[in-house]
Amino acid sequence: MILTGLVPANQTQADLFDDRDRGRSKRLMSALDSINDRWGAGTLHYASSGITKAWKTQFHRRSPAYTTDWDELPVVTA
Repeated sequence: MILTGLVPANQTQADLFDDRDRGRSKRLMSALDSINDRWGAGTLHYASSGITKAWKTQFHRRSPAYTTDWDELPVVTA
């Protein structure tokens, strides 16, 4: 994904046929964000993102975290 078209919300370039209701869209996004903040991330999401994921994270090939997690430091006993 290339993010070259990012601009501040108050500097959008409209054209002659632009009929988007930006005020309504902003209120909708604010409502979605407040619900997800209150009830947890992912409570509401876009239908286009799908119901189930075709993939899952696999942790069995994960590197040890002993460089960043004190609880995973190797213990040497004599």
